Amino acid sequence: MTAPGRRCMLGVAMSVLAVGCATAGRGSKDFQFVVAGIVRDSDGLPLEVVVVQLALERTAFHGTTSLREAQRITDSTGSFSFAFIVHRRSVPYGLICRKAGYADYSASGSAPPARQYQIALRTSTN
Repeated sequence: MTAPGRRCMLGVAMSVLAVGCATAGRGSKDFQFVVAGIVRDSDGLPLEVVVVQLALERTAFHGTTSLREAQRITDSTGSFSFAFIVHRRSVPYGLICRKAGYADYSASGSAPPARQYQIALRTSTN
């Protein structure tokens, strides 16, 4: 291909890319979906290694990966956090916390806005 032909192809490719980028954002808005919290025992002490499961009613994105469910494990401070991008102003979700020796905790809500949980797990009677 000659140099003028290559310039023409490059110009066409750049025009297509520019139009694609300009139209990609139309009609789509991104919102931050954040659900976080701290899990403690009935004495108020942080619980680590609690499995926290999140189930979403709509698709969310972590980078370019789409998801409808996610799982976190609490750290030594009992903290957990889910942060995603969603394309709706409000996305319903369900949250479950599980740890051996404790009764399960469940909650539901919608985000955004961000939600900060303070969860107290009770000792299981089983």
